[in-house]
Amino acid sequence: VCSLAKMGHSLVSVVAVLLPVLAQLVAALDRVIYFGHITSFGSFGFNSSGAVPAIQLAQDLINSDPGVLSGYLLNSTQVMDSECDRTASLDAFFASVVYDEDSTRDKIAILGCGCSVATEPVAEISHRWNISQISYSSALAALSDRSRFRNYFRTFPS
Repeated sequence: VCSLAKMGHSLVSVVAVLLPVLAQLVAALDRVIYFGHITSFGSFGFNSSGAVPAIQLAQDLINSDPGVLSGYLLNSTQVMDSECDRTASLDAFFASVVYDEDSTRDKIAILGCGCSVATEPVAEISHRWNISQISYSSALAALSDRSRFRNYFRTFPS
């Protein structure tokens, strides 16, 4: 009986220690930040898919550093192919942001869309969903028009 009491006490101690940890893990599940990623895989002459591993590495580094986005987990949706085409990029945007099968994944941004032709139409409409678009490969000078592309930003020099 004495050993059962000790085992019960040990079990209570373990649960008391694990409960706050489990509570934090459950809370973290509700604190995931998603971004969409649309790029061109080169099937139509332009390929910006080489950035995919770099973006994954950046995401891993951000998630492993407790000083960055503390209390949150950065995650992305499936990488979509813009095909360097206006219509395909809009289809990818709607599939990633508007018609995402997992409606609990609110997106804060879209990376892409690969080339300027594919980026322009998404950059024109992304503000309507309060989504910022960040491009790493679109050079079209017209994309600098802040009145037309309100939520569009780029790392590519303009």
